[in-house]
Amino acid sequence: MQVESERKKLAVRFKRISGIAGGIVAILSLAVVIGWYFDIELFKHPFGTSVAFGVAFAYLLFGAVIALDAFVPETKALRIAKLVVVFLLTVVAAAKCAEGLVGTDWEALNINLSFNSERLVPLLYPGIMTPDTAIVQAILGCSYLMMDLWKNARVQIWQWLGMTVVVICLVPVFGFLLGDMNLCSLWGCVRMPVAFAITSIGLAFAILAQRPDRGFASALIEPDLLGTALRQSLIAALILLPLFAEAKSVLVHLGIFDEGLAKSGLGIAFMFIFLGTVLSQFVFAYKSEQKMRRSTEQRLQDLSQKFSQAQVDSTFGFSGKSWRTAKCISCNKEFEAHTKVCPQDGTHLQIHDALIGQVLEGRYKVLEFLGRGGMSIVYKVEHLLLSKILAIKFLQAQYVSKGDSVLRFQREGKAMARLQHPSLCSVTECSVIEGVPFLVMEFLQGQSLDQILQEEKRLSARRTVEIMLQVADGLTHAHQENIVHRDIKPSNIMMTPLDSGEEVAKVVDFGLARIMDGDDQKLSQTGEAFGSPLYMSPEQCLGSSIDARTDIYGLGCVIYECISGNVPFRGGSFMETFNLHIGGELKPFAKGLDVPPALSELVRQMLAKEAIDRPASMADVRQSLNSVLESMNVPSA
Repeated sequence: MQVESERKKLAVRFKRISGIAGGIVAILSLAVVIGWYFDIELFKHPFGTSVAFGVAFAYLLFGAVIALDAFVPETKALRIAKLVVVFLLTVVAAAKCAEGLVGTDWEALNINLSFNSERLVPLLYPGIMTPDTAIVQAILGCSYLMMDLWKNARVQIWQWLGMTVVVICLVPVFGFLLGDMNLCSLWGCVRMPVAFAITSIGLAFAILAQRPDRGFASALIEPDLLGTALRQSLIAALILLPLFAEAKSVLVHLGIFDEGLAKSGLGIAFMFIFLGTVLSQFVFAYKSEQKMRRSTEQRLQDLSQKFSQAQVDSTFGFSGKSWRTAKCISCNKEFEAHTKVCPQDGTHLQIHDALIGQVLEGRYKVLEFLGRGGMSIVYKVEHLLLSKILAIKFLQAQYVSKGDSVLRFQREGKAMARLQHPSLCSVTECSVIEGVPFLVMEFLQGQSLDQILQEEKRLSARRTVEIMLQVADGLTHAHQENIVHRDIKPSNIMMTPLDSGEEVAKVVDFGLARIMDGDDQKLSQTGEAFGSPLYMSPEQCLGSSIDARTDIYGLGCVIYECISGNVPFRGGSFMETFNLHIGGELKPFAKGLDVPPALSELVRQMLAKEAIDRPASMADVRQSLNSVLESMNVPSA
């Protein structure tokens, strides 16, 4: 949640930077336009090169449109007006490209904006425009139009068009800084003015920054070290390039350096400073990442060794036998906690738990035992300082000496701590007590979906969709954090009641905590295969690589079970169940269940054998479920 919030803040910040960049281009272009109207030579020649009136007028409009995008609330009329302006600018630029290729002069294309009939040199738009400047303007216009009109396109072509402009325009900029004017030419003797090239780069960046949450531009809003390096390098480039260009033209114009010295020394010095500034950001990010990685690996290694050598016998009874045992009141012997009857005299055993009543870490008072899974054990605790009921999960004693189990447990805690969502069970602390790692998490009252199904056998289609919408919403958030649950099943979905009478679904157990039940096929395995056989995707059964679509398959199994009362595939053994997941035919819902066709089709897609045939993301599943629910709310004619 924190990472996503940071990305949203950076996206908003970049959109503002986009508006600032567009405003700067508009102001510079306005200065050139004013220079032409009032014959101010200094304004006509930014960076020491002349800029045509038509080019400056077009970029004045371009920059103003982008600034409006960032700082003025959009209305339908304003959006249409901006699109019309950019479309006309793009069409005119494309026409000038055609004019140059044909080798003619279409005088009818020019509009006289002099406002003075006695002016010797009329100010025309588009006027004189070289083919390279016309092509760049046309590409920029197409990029903006595609960005605005095709916001949800899978391939962000407009971003690649913007990058094409940057690459084209960097050539004359580098040529100017190095003093090699041959680099400033794209068509032999035709040269792109460096002022136009720099402002085009600024406009291309401004368009890219309008939608930084899409395509490759999303790397700029990542809150990690690489994202920071990319942002700082880009900002450094946008600042240093125009500064270097203007500094060189001013120093040569004032006679401080002659053109020859500027060509041989000054330009190269500028390039070294520029490249050094940009590269230093990536070097810093790389070294910081390496340092962090080595530090993390060392901490994990030390932690693993500490757990491997830990003496788990303690005053709180964390050893395997004294932690939680079953005691016979007749013979006074102790047995494993899962033993129900004394094997000596048949007396029913009483559970003795050394943790009940203890205060852990000076603040967590253990209230009661909640359950045991394949690798963990869970208790209800009270935070004495906050007077808040929580749940605490310990790694079982027999796994404490296994470094890989400890590291997996710790990684789960870190992953779950990132998942702050109403439909996910949140973790507030991950630590160690007397050599035993533990997680402190939200305590959930209510029943698991598995318990509800045992009581009610099956649920209505409406209630199923309402519950699964919440589950899909939570899993969408988890997938956005690159976390795959891998074990979606009814017992891992808790239904917690609210005071209003509504119920909230929460997904629990991201990877380790496994609560046992009567059906042995629902027991989570703690070996090389992860998941529960009745809900495992074909790729899990085959031991293949998995992604978020594995959770989509598991959720499809849960939906099928909720509506029909039976899991989609069940064999007489683990292997038979695996084979049914891999190649078995899915039975359609019985006609008497009154399942909407759209929901039936969605479940069929979610349970596709090949991951590529399932919905592309959990967000798509959520959208489909929402559409099904809306159709249920529409009264029939």
